[in-house]
Amino acid sequence: MNGKRVVVTGIGAVCPRGLDVVALADVLETGKGARVDSDVAGRISGFHPERYIHPNRLRRMDALSARAVAAALLSVRDARLAEHSRTVPRPDTGVAFGTAYGCQETTLRYAQKLVEQGAYFTNPIDFPDSIDGAPAAHVAMELGLQGPSTTHVDGALSGEVAVWHAVLAIQSGRAARMIAGAGDTWTHTLHDALTDLGLVGGSTGGAESPARAETLRLSEGVAMLVLESAASAAARGARVYAEVLGVAAGADPACPPHRFPAASTGIVDTMTRALGAAGLGPTDVDRISTAAGAAPDESDAEVEAMRELGGSAWHDRWVALGSRLGCFDSAGALRLAAACVTVGRSGADTPRRILHHALSRGGQSLSLVVGRP
Repeated sequence: MNGKRVVVTGIGAVCPRGLDVVALADVLETGKGARVDSDVAGRISGFHPERYIHPNRLRRMDALSARAVAAALLSVRDARLAEHSRTVPRPDTGVAFGTAYGCQETTLRYAQKLVEQGAYFTNPIDFPDSIDGAPAAHVAMELGLQGPSTTHVDGALSGEVAVWHAVLAIQSGRAARMIAGAGDTWTHTLHDALTDLGLVGGSTGGAESPARAETLRLSEGVAMLVLESAASAAARGARVYAEVLGVAAGADPACPPHRFPAASTGIVDTMTRALGAAGLGPTDVDRISTAAGAAPDESDAEVEAMRELGGSAWHDRWVALGSRLGCFDSAGALRLAAACVTVGRSGADTPRRILHHALSRGGQSLSLVVGRP
């Protein structure tokens, strides 16, 4: 990949019970266990945001913002960086956050009062924390980050786009370090809407293909990664999980905006260019991590692309973490975190390079290759 080498040195996550980054990394490493039951993929429990955020500030945050701040703090600690706080400015560090559905709890609370009682009865404190950019802003304020602060609302590619933006910010010199990730929260309204559309809950109707809809359950979670240049990490003696070796994005212009692509051509092109940017061929990757909820023998465009590009060899290397995470459109950040943990482990049998692929309605796709530096 051209430009500065970018590595991942810290990971933090707030995930559904039983689904932490290490557990997902175990699945990626072994290539087994592509499905879980509904008792695992779902809502977060046992999370106490007051352990990370002062109560006076916490009461002004949406649930998504609180989880983003907690995950960011955990990632900074994991990277063994000096403690970040509101009182210690970090002009060289920025944040990139992705979300598919935004700050729903606060948005819905504000909207309900607006519609039912009128503008006079709305809480003005709710409005700033109802916008999609609030989590990134809170992360920047709580950690004293004065570098670039961006929000990426790109559906199922939200997490990948945020990480990609962070890589570009470091390579361009706009930031020495970026905290990047993504997240979404569960609400009754979102659950009902996606169920009615046939996208979750076992229905095979709506815009989804049956292979995906029958296995996807609505879930939630947040993951944040610390990214910095390889030179910066080496200078401070940081532990490196993985290096971002290549990135590529593409689209299928013939795909309707509400559907996944029916043809594999665009996906093959995206994967090929990501591998090319990493200086690798299809046989050089040890795992292929996809967002699909389908089993390897199900026929959809993503599976066909892997068959076309990797042949039978890729069949045994594919792990569909989408079925482990449920319908969590910004879960790409958590899947990427799992990939980085995996390649960062020692051991002769540990995967050294992972091709991560994300696919969104409308035919958009994005591939990243992460590997052991």
